Amino acid sequence: MNEFTKFYEDMAHWQDIDNPYLPIKNEFIERVWEALAKGYENKLIYKEKKPVWWCPHCQTSLSKQEIDLGYEDPLYKKEISNAIYVKLKSKDMGNTYYIVWTTTPWTLLYNLGIMVNPEIKYVKIKVPKIYVEELELDYNNHKIIKMNIKRENDYEYWIVAKDILEKLMNKLNIEYEIIDEFYGKDLEFKEYEPLFYDELKDYIEKLKSERSGVFRVWLSKEYVNTQEGYWFSPFSSRLWF
Repeated sequence: MNEFTKFYEDMAHWQDIDNPYLPIKNEFIERVWEALAKGYENKLIYKEKKPVWWCPHCQTSLSKQEIDLGYEDPLYKKEISNAIYVKLKSKDMGNTYYIVWTTTPWTLLYNLGIMVNPEIKYVKIKVPKIYVEELELDYNNHKIIKMNIKRENDYEYWIVAKDILEKLMNKLNIEYEIIDEFYGKDLEFKEYEPLFYDELKDYIEKLKSERSGVFRVWLSKEYVNTQEGYWFSPFSSRLWF
Protein backbone atom coordinates (compact mmCIF):
# COMPACT_ATOMS: atom_id res chain seq x y z
CA MET A 1 0.00 0.00 0.00
CA ASN A 2 2.92 2.34 0.65
CA GLU A 3 4.15 1.82 -2.91
CA PHE A 4 0.64 2.37 -4.22
CA THR A 5 0.32 5.60 -2.25
CA LYS A 6 3.72 6.81 -3.46
CA PHE A 7 2.68 6.10 -7.06
CA TYR A 8 -0.39 8.30 -6.68
CA GLU A 9 1.68 11.08 -5.14
CA ASP A 10 4.26 10.88 -7.95
CA MET A 11 1.56 11.25 -10.59
CA ALA A 12 0.00 14.16 -8.65
CA HIS A 13 -3.29 12.34 -8.15
CA TRP A 14 -5.29 14.38 -5.64
CA GLN A 15 -7.11 12.26 -3.09
CA ASP A 16 -7.54 11.90 0.67
CA ILE A 17 -5.16 9.01 1.26
CA ASP A 18 -5.50 9.14 5.04
CA ASN A 19 -9.29 8.70 4.87
CA PRO A 20 -9.99 6.31 2.00
CA TYR A 21 -13.47 5.29 0.93
CA LEU A 22 -14.02 1.81 2.39
CA PRO A 23 -17.58 0.60 1.67
CA ILE A 24 -17.28 -2.21 4.22
CA LYS A 25 -16.94 0.22 7.15
CA ASN A 26 -20.06 0.86 9.21
CA GLU A 27 -19.70 4.64 8.97
CA PHE A 28 -20.13 4.46 5.19
CA ILE A 29 -22.92 1.86 5.36
CA GLU A 30 -24.80 3.98 7.89
CA ARG A 31 -24.49 7.07 5.68
CA VAL A 32 -26.08 5.20 2.78
CA TRP A 33 -29.01 4.13 4.94
CA GLU A 34 -29.32 7.69 6.23
CA ALA A 35 -29.52 9.04 2.67
CA LEU A 36 -32.14 6.43 1.75
CA ALA A 37 -34.16 7.27 4.86
CA LYS A 38 -34.20 10.98 4.02
CA GLY A 39 -35.20 10.20 0.45
CA TYR A 40 -38.06 8.02 1.70
CA GLU A 41 -39.24 10.70 4.14
CA ASN A 42 -39.37 13.21 1.28
CA LYS A 43 -41.22 10.74 -0.98
CA LEU A 44 -38.29 10.56 -3.39
CA ILE A 45 -38.03 6.76 -3.24
CA TYR A 46 -40.58 4.57 -4.96
CA LYS A 47 -40.84 1.04 -6.28
CA GLU A 48 -41.28 0.48 -10.01
CA LYS A 49 -40.10 -1.81 -12.80
CA LYS A 50 -37.13 -1.10 -15.04
CA PRO A 51 -35.87 -3.10 -18.06
CA VAL A 52 -32.33 -4.39 -17.53
CA TRP A 53 -29.84 -6.51 -19.44
CA TRP A 54 -29.90 -10.08 -18.14
CA CYS A 55 -27.46 -12.99 -18.14
CA PRO A 56 -29.44 -16.25 -18.60
CA HIS A 57 -26.40 -18.29 -17.56
CA CYS A 58 -25.69 -16.52 -14.24
CA GLN A 59 -29.34 -15.58 -13.66
CA THR A 60 -28.31 -12.04 -12.68
CA SER A 61 -28.76 -8.58 -14.12
CA LEU A 62 -25.80 -6.89 -15.82
CA SER A 63 -24.37 -3.53 -14.89
CA LYS A 64 -24.09 -0.68 -17.37
CA GLN A 65 -20.32 -1.00 -17.10
CA GLU A 66 -20.45 -4.64 -18.23
CA ILE A 67 -22.50 -3.67 -21.28
CA ASP A 68 -20.18 -0.75 -22.11
CA LEU A 69 -17.16 -3.05 -21.89
CA GLY A 70 -18.65 -5.31 -24.55
CA TYR A 71 -20.36 -8.09 -22.60
CA GLU A 72 -21.11 -11.19 -24.65
CA ASP A 73 -23.46 -13.93 -23.52
CA PRO A 74 -21.38 -17.05 -22.67
CA LEU A 75 -24.24 -19.22 -23.95
CA TYR A 76 -23.47 -18.05 -27.48
CA LYS A 77 -19.78 -17.27 -27.37
CA LYS A 78 -17.24 -18.94 -25.13
CA GLU A 79 -15.22 -16.41 -23.17
CA ILE A 80 -11.63 -17.00 -22.05
CA SER A 81 -10.46 -15.12 -18.96
CA ASN A 82 -6.98 -14.83 -17.51
CA ALA A 83 -6.74 -16.63 -14.16
CA ILE A 84 -4.20 -17.48 -11.48
CA TYR A 85 -3.67 -20.21 -8.89
CA VAL A 86 -2.98 -19.16 -5.30
CA LYS A 87 -1.75 -21.14 -2.28
CA LEU A 88 -3.45 -20.36 1.03
CA LYS A 89 -1.83 -21.99 4.06
CA SER A 90 -4.03 -24.09 6.34
CA LYS A 91 -3.87 -23.38 10.07
CA ASP A 92 -5.53 -26.69 10.99
CA MET A 93 -3.22 -28.98 9.01
CA GLY A 94 0.57 -28.72 9.10
CA ASN A 95 2.46 -27.93 5.89
CA THR A 96 -0.82 -27.94 3.94
CA TYR A 97 -2.20 -25.42 1.44
CA TYR A 98 -5.53 -24.81 -0.25
CA ILE A 99 -5.00 -24.30 -3.99
CA VAL A 100 -7.39 -21.55 -5.06
CA TRP A 101 -8.28 -20.49 -8.61
CA THR A 102 -9.47 -16.95 -9.38
CA THR A 103 -9.97 -14.61 -12.34
CA THR A 104 -9.96 -11.54 -10.05
CA PRO A 105 -6.56 -11.49 -8.33
CA TRP A 106 -6.94 -7.81 -7.41
CA THR A 107 -9.54 -8.84 -4.80
CA LEU A 108 -7.05 -11.06 -2.96
CA LEU A 109 -5.74 -8.10 -0.96
CA TYR A 110 -9.06 -8.04 0.85
CA ASN A 111 -9.78 -11.75 0.77
CA LEU A 112 -11.87 -12.83 3.77
CA GLY A 113 -12.62 -16.48 3.12
CA ILE A 114 -12.69 -19.54 0.86
CA MET A 115 -15.82 -21.18 -0.55
CA VAL A 116 -16.06 -24.92 -1.25
CA ASN A 117 -18.87 -27.11 -2.53
CA PRO A 118 -20.01 -29.46 0.28
CA GLU A 119 -20.88 -32.23 -2.21
CA ILE A 120 -17.67 -32.11 -4.30
CA LYS A 121 -14.88 -34.57 -3.50
CA TYR A 122 -11.53 -33.03 -2.57
CA VAL A 123 -8.16 -34.71 -2.18
CA LYS A 124 -5.08 -34.02 -0.10
CA ILE A 125 -1.96 -34.69 -2.15
CA LYS A 126 1.76 -34.78 -1.41
CA VAL A 127 3.81 -32.74 -3.88
CA PRO A 128 7.36 -31.42 -4.13
CA LYS A 129 7.81 -27.80 -3.12
CA ILE A 130 7.97 -25.72 -6.28
CA TYR A 131 8.26 -22.11 -7.37
CA VAL A 132 7.97 -20.36 -10.72
CA GLU A 133 11.42 -19.12 -11.72
CA GLU A 134 10.42 -17.61 -15.06
CA LEU A 135 7.03 -16.78 -16.56
CA GLU A 136 6.15 -15.17 -19.89
CA LEU A 137 2.51 -14.61 -20.84
CA ASP A 138 0.56 -13.63 -23.93
CA TYR A 139 -2.32 -11.71 -22.34
CA ASN A 140 -4.10 -10.97 -25.60
CA ASN A 141 -4.38 -14.62 -26.59
CA HIS A 142 -4.59 -16.01 -23.03
CA LYS A 143 -1.58 -18.26 -23.43
CA ILE A 144 1.53 -19.14 -21.46
CA ILE A 145 4.55 -18.59 -23.71
CA LYS A 146 7.17 -19.77 -21.26
CA MET A 147 7.07 -21.16 -17.72
CA ASN A 148 10.04 -22.58 -15.84
CA ILE A 149 9.16 -24.36 -12.59
CA LYS A 150 11.93 -25.14 -10.11
CA ARG A 151 11.77 -27.75 -7.35
CA GLU A 152 13.13 -27.61 -3.85
CA ASN A 153 14.44 -30.58 -1.89
CA ASP A 154 11.33 -30.77 0.25
CA TYR A 155 7.61 -31.52 0.00
CA GLU A 156 4.25 -30.13 1.10
CA TYR A 157 0.55 -30.99 0.91
CA TRP A 158 -2.13 -29.45 -1.31
CA ILE A 159 -5.92 -29.68 -1.12
CA VAL A 160 -7.71 -29.56 -4.50
CA ALA A 161 -10.97 -30.81 -6.04
CA LYS A 162 -10.58 -34.39 -7.23
CA ASP A 163 -12.23 -33.77 -10.60
CA ILE A 164 -9.63 -31.18 -11.66
CA LEU A 165 -6.59 -32.83 -10.07
CA GLU A 166 -5.22 -34.41 -13.25
CA LYS A 167 -5.76 -31.23 -15.27
CA LEU A 168 -3.89 -29.12 -12.71
CA MET A 169 -0.99 -31.55 -12.34
CA ASN A 170 -0.59 -31.77 -16.11
CA LYS A 171 -0.29 -28.00 -16.27
CA LEU A 172 2.42 -27.98 -13.61
CA ASN A 173 4.03 -31.21 -14.82
CA ILE A 174 4.86 -32.48 -11.32
CA GLU A 175 4.35 -35.85 -9.67
CA TYR A 176 1.97 -36.26 -6.75
CA GLU A 177 0.62 -38.82 -4.28
CA ILE A 178 -2.97 -38.87 -3.01
CA ILE A 179 -2.89 -38.98 0.80
CA ASP A 180 -6.56 -38.51 1.69
CA GLU A 181 -9.98 -38.01 0.10
CA PHE A 182 -13.04 -36.27 1.56
CA TYR A 183 -16.05 -34.10 0.74
CA GLY A 184 -16.07 -30.33 0.86
CA LYS A 185 -18.41 -30.40 3.87
CA ASP A 186 -15.53 -31.83 5.92
CA LEU A 187 -13.61 -28.57 5.41
CA GLU A 188 -16.33 -26.31 6.81
CA PHE A 189 -15.01 -23.48 9.00
CA LYS A 190 -11.40 -24.65 8.75
CA GLU A 191 -9.03 -21.73 9.27
CA TYR A 192 -6.27 -20.56 6.95
CA GLU A 193 -3.59 -17.89 6.94
CA PRO A 194 -4.49 -14.97 4.64
CA LEU A 195 -2.13 -13.63 2.00
CA PHE A 196 0.26 -10.85 3.03
CA TYR A 197 -0.16 -11.81 6.69
CA ASP A 198 3.28 -10.53 7.71
CA GLU A 199 2.69 -7.17 6.01
CA LEU A 200 -0.86 -6.75 7.37
CA LYS A 201 -0.59 -8.65 10.66
CA ASP A 202 -1.99 -5.94 12.96
CA TYR A 203 -4.96 -5.23 10.71
CA ILE A 204 -5.70 -8.94 10.15
CA GLU A 205 -5.59 -9.79 13.86
CA LYS A 206 -7.89 -6.87 14.63
CA LEU A 207 -10.33 -8.04 11.96
CA LYS A 208 -10.28 -11.60 13.35
CA SER A 209 -11.05 -10.33 16.86
CA GLU A 210 -14.07 -8.42 15.53
CA ARG A 211 -15.42 -11.08 13.13
CA SER A 212 -15.12 -14.75 14.01
CA GLY A 213 -15.96 -16.01 10.52
CA VAL A 214 -13.13 -14.41 8.54
CA PHE A 215 -10.27 -16.40 6.97
CA ARG A 216 -12.20 -19.64 7.17
CA VAL A 217 -13.72 -22.13 4.73
CA TRP A 218 -17.42 -21.68 3.90
CA LEU A 219 -19.79 -23.98 2.01
CA SER A 220 -21.74 -23.17 -1.16
CA LYS A 221 -23.37 -25.54 -3.67
CA GLU A 222 -24.55 -22.63 -5.81
CA TYR A 223 -21.30 -20.79 -6.48
CA VAL A 224 -18.70 -23.58 -6.48
CA ASN A 225 -18.37 -26.27 -9.15
CA THR A 226 -15.75 -28.15 -11.17
CA GLN A 227 -17.07 -27.26 -14.63
CA GLU A 228 -16.10 -23.60 -14.75
CA GLY A 229 -13.07 -23.59 -12.49
CA TYR A 230 -14.72 -22.51 -9.25
CA TRP A 231 -13.77 -25.57 -7.22
CA PHE A 232 -12.14 -23.37 -4.59
CA SER A 233 -13.43 -19.84 -4.64
CA PRO A 234 -11.79 -17.00 -2.71
CA PHE A 235 -14.11 -14.22 -1.70
CA SER A 236 -13.63 -10.68 -0.47
CA SER A 237 -16.06 -8.40 1.28
CA ARG A 238 -19.20 -9.76 -0.40
CA LEU A 239 -20.81 -13.00 0.61
CA TRP A 240 -20.78 -14.34 -2.30
CA PHE A 241 -18.37 -12.78 -2.20
